[in-house]
Amino acid sequence: MGAISSANHYRCCPQRFCDAHESRAAALLFLVYAALTGLTLSTIFLVYSQAQISSVFWITAGTFLITSLVGFVIKIDLAKTGGILFMLLCGWSLAWIMSFIFWPDSNFNWTLNFVGIALFVGLTAWDTAALKVMAQQLDTHPARGGLMVLGALKLYLDFINLFLLLLRASNR
Repeated sequence: MGAISSANHYRCCPQRFCDAHESRAAALLFLVYAALTGLTLSTIFLVYSQAQISSVFWITAGTFLITSLVGFVIKIDLAKTGGILFMLLCGWSLAWIMSFIFWPDSNFNWTLNFVGIALFVGLTAWDTAALKVMAQQLDTHPARGGLMVLGALKLYLDFINLFLLLLRASNR
């Protein structure tokens, strides 16, 4: 899970990512990353049953769909919320790493798991709302393609992390 979450560093420097790559190159990198993530995630079949993976996948898909719809239609400006969610993501990531080093089998890990689920639900709504605003404002911007690929990467990371956290929660 740490390897997948490590791609969240693109949240820190989105403009630099889009300026450094053309949209085709960004799309290719995204596809390569998705393929590598798929290979990495194939190991979950060694730990979880196929029925468990399937049911958690559909729960994640439904949660993601509802959360994205809320982020798309909500009239509230989520820009301030996004900054708070990003700070929470940084703190949560640090706590997650520390918990596996110092308290590998504690209730703290269990709590972090559910905090992570709530966090990625919030990030999904925020990223969807941000993509909607970006699509409206950057209609003819030259970096629009790269920014949209970056937005797709963020939503992909939200989904994958939400899936892994829900899968972990289902195993307890």
